[in-house]
Amino acid sequence: MKIKSLHLRGIGQFEELNLKFAPYPEKLFNNTLIIGSNGAGKSTILESVAIGFSWFVSRIRSEKGAGMPISELKINNSFASGQITIITEHDNEEFEWTVSKAKRGKKTERPTRLEGLNRLVNQYKDRYSVDDKLSFPLLLFYDANRGVLDIPLKIRGKHTFEQMDGYDNALRGIVDYRRFFEWYREREDVENEKKIRVLESFKPGHNMDEVFRQLNKLSDIQLMAVKSALESFLPELKNFRVQRKPRLHMAVDKNGAPLNVEQLSQGEKLTMALVGDIARRLAIMNPSMENPLIGSGVVLIDEAELHLHPKWQRSLVGRLKDTFPNIQFIITTHSPLLISDEKDLLCYSLDFGRLAEIDPLYGEDVNNVLIKAMDTDIRNQEVELKIRSLMNAVQDKNLEDAKILLIELGMELPKDHIEMVKARLLIKRLQLQNESHN
Repeated sequence: MKIKSLHLRGIGQFEELNLKFAPYPEKLFNNTLIIGSNGAGKSTILESVAIGFSWFVSRIRSEKGAGMPISELKINNSFASGQITIITEHDNEEFEWTVSKAKRGKKTERPTRLEGLNRLVNQYKDRYSVDDKLSFPLLLFYDANRGVLDIPLKIRGKHTFEQMDGYDNALRGIVDYRRFFEWYREREDVENEKKIRVLESFKPGHNMDEVFRQLNKLSDIQLMAVKSALESFLPELKNFRVQRKPRLHMAVDKNGAPLNVEQLSQGEKLTMALVGDIARRLAIMNPSMENPLIGSGVVLIDEAELHLHPKWQRSLVGRLKDTFPNIQFIITTHSPLLISDEKDLLCYSLDFGRLAEIDPLYGEDVNNVLIKAMDTDIRNQEVELKIRSLMNAVQDKNLEDAKILLIELGMELPKDHIEMVKARLLIKRLQLQNESHN
């Protein structure tokens, strides 16, 4: 399942918003980036999609299930009610539904309509009734407050993880690290118990190649998928495992040294938690796939660059695409590096209620992205004005003014600053030209 479009009326900053994730008939983009200044409405878009999808999850779990309501505080001050309409595509068929909310004492302009949603849900339920290994679409939302990780110090008892558990807390905006840890421990315990039984069945003198072959056959596919996803994102981290002593915790080897994951940087922990959560849920929801990471669905990430070094920002979208090739990612960002480093992107700029598609910026210099897409100066505005004044003096062949401005700028910028180097060369050339004319 993919989302094709979102329509908002009277929600947040938006009087009316139509956002297409498939603006061209021949292509539905797997990666959509939305940029805009703080308060422009980026988070409102992702939250609205999450609300719409929550009704699918609730109806999958229960015939009359109700999803998350629209908060009255999210209704535009100029409107009596707000509506969220989603159009999705599944098996080349479109399904549309609307979630509506009126302010207290007011009447809604357009009521909640779930006919399209119910048809979609029934298709899944009909197939699930005859095939309990049916894959379900992953639907996930991570908000900008996911920086606080709930790392459990103690877990009492064990849990069973059913296929529908892949939807637990999926659209609440959090990184469910606690549940990830519990699931990882459970799968690892089951795998280890099976391997111990096999080892106990072998007697001295058995062919060791056969022993290893039998043990490899018992490797947990879901666990292997999660480990593969984590190591593809964090190649310097190996051997993710649950360690029991001196206390129960998640351990990993970094550059050969064993560490508690709590000792990792915030960026590493957040990346591990997010990627691990996506991979774990895909594994749960695609139980019959040899590689659950190729499962489909929609993942919403607000401020995807959160706590990431620029080097990691630059490759984030590509790594998401490579690791989860059939997931449709809808991402908001303030980072020009996410926009300019990937070819297959649909990118929108949001300016307080107005939405505009941005031409592809793949391969663009970061400074050009800041100017073209983010309406941001590439350097301090005061310094920029002084550099322009200096260059104008050179262009006007006003040598004395240029020298004075160069001295003033040199008091603020380092000697090897590229603009200083360039200015000195231009002034030297101008000086030589004046001497030749004299």
